[in-house]
Amino acid sequence: GDFSLFLSPSSQSLFQSHSVSYTVNVNRTAPFNGPVGNFSVSGLPSGVTASFSNFTSTSATLTLTATRTATTGSFSITVTAINSCIQRTSPPATLTVLPRSWNAADVTVFTGAPVVASGTHLGGHINTIATNPNVDELFNFDTNLHMDSPWWNWSWHVTDLSGLLQAPVPVAGSAITDHVNTIANDDEAFYFDTNQHLDSFWWDGINWHISDVTAAAGAPVADAGSALTGHINTGANVDEVFYFCAGGHLCGPWWESATWQWHSADITVLAGCCAPAMQGSALSSHFDSVGNDDEVFYQIPDQRIISNWWDGTWHATDVTTAAGAAVAAAGTPLASHVNTVANSDEVYYIGNDGHLDELWWQPYQWHVSDITLATGAPLPAAGSQIASFMNTLDGFDEVFYEGADQHIYLLWWDGSNWTWHFSDLTVAGSGPLAAVGSPLNSHFNTIANTEEVYYIGTDQHIHELWR
Repeated sequence: GDFSLFLSPSSQSLFQSHSVSYTVNVNRTAPFNGPVGNFSVSGLPSGVTASFSNFTSTSATLTLTATRTATTGSFSITVTAINSCIQRTSPPATLTVLPRSWNAADVTVFTGAPVVASGTHLGGHINTIATNPNVDELFNFDTNLHMDSPWWNWSWHVTDLSGLLQAPVPVAGSAITDHVNTIANDDEAFYFDTNQHLDSFWWDGINWHISDVTAAAGAPVADAGSALTGHINTGANVDEVFYFCAGGHLCGPWWESATWQWHSADITVLAGCCAPAMQGSALSSHFDSVGNDDEVFYQIPDQRIISNWWDGTWHATDVTTAAGAAVAAAGTPLASHVNTVANSDEVYYIGNDGHLDELWWQPYQWHVSDITLATGAPLPAAGSQIASFMNTLDGFDEVFYEGADQHIYLLWWDGSNWTWHFSDLTVAGSGPLAAVGSPLNSHFNTIANTEEVYYIGTDQHIHELWR
């Protein structure tokens, strides 16, 4: 008896920083039934590594992974396997390594979803509660004032959450915030209804539900037009949502697992500061793993950026003054996250000079950087939003905004040399123009290992730029 090998498919394309898999088929000729092992691969270009898994008597899986700088081009690869006395090599298969490039997709067309409502906000994140695989999901309001959730697990789908649950109608222009509750192991999206109550769509891994968080927490109603942000406070192990309530106070309903109940907190009172929030102030929040504290950023009437932060008790810091920065533009958008390469806490905003600026903290000092000046990038358009995340694949810090030409721009910081750069993603990805003042949502897709930014086009469709 004998055995032979062949790879399927016979040709694959592999983008830099990504992975692909081949099946190594083992054909046996009777009476051969011995073990086949010691798999190896030949012909790989520089920067591509191989691993074998899922061994059976008739096959194995070959996974090839390319680094960010892997050599591009087409290559013939072969696999060799050994029995105790027989060695066989497969016929060549083709591997084409391609440079990573930006691409565009019309999510509304792919899902068949209704067009979005004018002025809708746009949420999105990776749903890690869904398994095999995880799910990349978005949240928006359509022209029927329903909250829709377009979602992707290697193909696009859409769920009408409002129709599914006969949920309360959102107030016009309602903000959206969303995240995975890693404590309760559920997926959550929050919005304001016409009573200015905070409502939550939440998915427990099987079914979607709707809850009135304002009623459950005994919390104040939201101010009309309030911004909305939320995340998991991993220091206190609680689920938190923040919005503005009466008097421009920062209110923060929070949920804990000991009683599985919502509670209410007036963060402005607890922090002992500061002036009421500016009417129309944005909100951004995250857990700062560098300082090990919980942080919420907003703007006060004199245009300074304030941080309310929690390390067991609530405090307030005038971040603008602490960094020696000029005041922000009135009504600036805000985006914040932790840069895990530089170990810095960061908040992005638009300055009075129209530049996109960064306030950043490393123990134990705030600083300011003018990223527009550092990169020579075009100015953000009036009314541009900001979105940001940490690209853990490449070690890039990434910030997205809309230019006056309705293009989506990326400002990115390279952790290998600590320098800022910029790219016009609309040109790079051949994407359609954004609607003026389009909402933005960005995150790293850990399923596909891709950077993603979503926006609303002039056709009121949701569009994606991804690499």
